[in-house]
Order: sequence, then C-alpha cells, then structure tokens
Amino acid sequence: MQENAMLGKWILLAKRVSSERLTVLSDLVEVLASPRKSEWYIKLSKFLRKESCKVYVTREDRLLYREENENGKLGRLVRTIGKLPGGILRALCQLTVNLSSEEGGVWYRELVSFLDGRQCWVYDSHEVVYLRHLFDLRGIGYVLAVYELVRRGNFRQIFDSLRDGRLDKICIPSLKAVTAQCRQFSSRLSSIKGNQIVFFPFTDDEGDTIERYVAYADFSWTSGGDFGIVKRPLEGSDSVVWEPMNGRTPSNKRVFVVLDLS
Repeated sequence: MQENAMLGKWILLAKRVSSERLTVLSDLVEVLASPRKSEWYIKLSKFLRKESCKVYVTREDRLLYREENENGKLGRLVRTIGKLPGGILRALCQLTVNLSSEEGGVWYRELVSFLDGRQCWVYDSHEVVYLRHLFDLRGIGYVLAVYELVRRGNFRQIFDSLRDGRLDKICIPSLKAVTAQCRQFSSRLSSIKGNQIVFFPFTDDEGDTIERYVAYADFSWTSGGDFGIVKRPLEGSDSVVWEPMNGRTPSNKRVFVVLDLS
C-alpha cells in the first residue's frame, strides 16, 4: 500500500518535468530495473548527495536506454518503476523533485553525465572557481543561468570560467535585451538575500565590429518598475567588479546572469 502511494506521488511529480528530462529519467529507470542494478543503486545514493561519482557503463546498459520511445513514455515508466523496491522509488521521487526545481538544469546535465559513465559532481580543489550556480530563469525559448560570485576576479577571469570562455554562448544579444530581462525577472533577482546589483554580459554592434560589455543593473533603485543600468567594458580590474554604484553601499553579494544555450 505504501509503495502504491509513493508511485502515485512520483506520477504527479513526473508530470511537472519537461519531456527532455523525462526521457533521461526513463533511461535511468531502465538500468535501475536491469540485472546489474546493484552498482547503479549504490552510485545513485552518492549522486543524490552531490558526491563525486561514476558508474561503469556496459554495452548492455547503453542498449537499455538508447532506444527512442516517445510514445507512451510515462506509461512505460510507471510499469518499470512498479518493479523497483520502495527505497529506490523514494530516491527517484527526490531526483524528480530536483529535476523540476530551479536548479533542474544542473541536475539534468549531471544526470546525463551519470548515464554516460562520466564523472559527476566534480569538485577540483586545484581549479579556481569564481561562480556558484544559484538557479535558472526560464523565458520563452531560452534560459538564463544565475550565478553568485564566490571569488574575486576581473570580468575576463570570471566569464572564462563559464562555457570554456565562449562569450558568444553566454552574452545576451543587446543592452535592450538586458533591460527587458531586468523588467521580466526583477522580482526574482531583487529577492536574492543580500543582493542589489546584478551583472549581465552583452554584445553591442558598433560599426563593423561587435563589442562586448557588462551591464550593472542596480535593483536598489527599483521604484515603480524602474532601475538603474550602467554599461561598462568587459575588461576590468578586481575593483570594477566589487565597486558600489554611484557611492551606494556595496551589496553583500555579486550576482551574474548569463545566457544558457546548453
């Protein structure tokens, strides 16, 4: 009876997950129901704790979850999940909640790595980390990734830490587009505790060249839907990243919003 209730709960949660993420979740369920499930069970527990982990993926594993089957996906999932023990079903419920959360994009990317047999949740102590992912903002046909600055650096260092420094992948296409995103997501961005200033990298056509800049959006000015935006060159010193705007008290945090096309 308990497992039936848990299965019903999972079905409700799964309906909130995008088709793309549901497909990957379906792949995971197939291998969890396979004869070689014990290693996957162990590693899944580590995965849910965000611990660095890796599963050895066999050819048989790949055959299980590389078959495309869009029709009746949820029904097939339910039938397969019904064969799993209660503990795994609870773990899948938690994973489904994570996939539909504000950090769902991160969980999705790590889950893809998990199924591909690559190392997940890698934390390299020798790597300089400038940004920590907070959540995603979803527009129509695009996603903005929101990060908190955790290490002082200049703009080039900070943005090079994202998407292998591919500025063409993370820059918003114009200052006008930045303003539109500020208006659309002002409530969510200004609600970040201890934060007032948000940085947006963007491109700007100047003659025959495309120049890249950073927009400072100061949400402490917000009044009746208005806010202050200052345009600065992308290249800058440490002090540029941390300075207050127009003599105002600096925020406790620095938040960066970039275009996420992954």
